[in-house]
Amino acid sequence: MKIGIIVYSETGNTLLCAEKIREALTLAGGGEKGKEKGKLEVEVWLERLQVTGNPRVEKEISFPSLPDISSADALVFASPVHAFSAAPAMKKYLEQLPADALKGKKAACLVTQMFPYAWLSGNRSVGQMAALSRKKGADMRATAVINWRNKRRQEMIEEAAARVSRALL
Repeated sequence: MKIGIIVYSETGNTLLCAEKIREALTLAGGGEKGKEKGKLEVEVWLERLQVTGNPRVEKEISFPSLPDISSADALVFASPVHAFSAAPAMKKYLEQLPADALKGKKAACLVTQMFPYAWLSGNRSVGQMAALSRKKGADMRATAVINWRNKRRQEMIEEAAARVSRALL
């Protein structure tokens, strides 16, 4: 099974969460030891979206290159919250995908936010990403919101990684 993680991160917070998800998927798939035990063979790759132009203004955003997601069986999209919405760069990336680009692919979405509660824009942002993914044909399996200022942040990251792993494998 091939799983791609597409992440947009400015400060590195969202990238850290995406890396934890990559680790969880690799371990759940058995990693090198899992092949010996007959577990599902999982190949996980992560690509950070590179943006030119003003990343806060969707009309000014362009991508020097885009990840090739055609061989992926499942995808994870990770983005920070900007101005109570998913980051404009991630929204533009998802919108520019061809109409059936995610057809038949399992998907999960994760957002990071500074507000202490998911209902303060995290739920809305991850919902936007999930809706855009479904519009492109994705079989949405999991979503997660990481509240960066929450005392339980590390636990939230680990729980989100485990939830995404269970949902996609």
